[in-house]
Amino acid sequence: MRLIPLKEDGTPDMTALNGEFSGEYLADKRNPRWVAKPAVAYLWARTVTCKNCRATIPLLKTRWLCKKDKKRVLLTMEPNRDKTGVVFDIGKGRAG
Repeated sequence: MRLIPLKEDGTPDMTALNGEFSGEYLADKRNPRWVAKPAVAYLWARTVTCKNCRATIPLLKTRWLCKKDKKRVLLTMEPNRDKTGVVFDIGKGRAG
């Protein structure tokens, strides 16, 4: 993790972050790069430690982020490679 350099007006300086990439790399829009996106929401949860594998697991009442009629978004949790916690992702839920 590293701190994002800021411009004089306080906004993130994406040019400085993307400075590590070559011009040829940045010319191809399919290549990943640093992009400033605002945080939309934070999820806070209490956690417990698994007695068997010692992984830190969040306690959530529900994993639904949106449960409208035509739009269902589910928070998915998969164990990480070293089994010390979970990796979160966004999944589409089934209607019904």
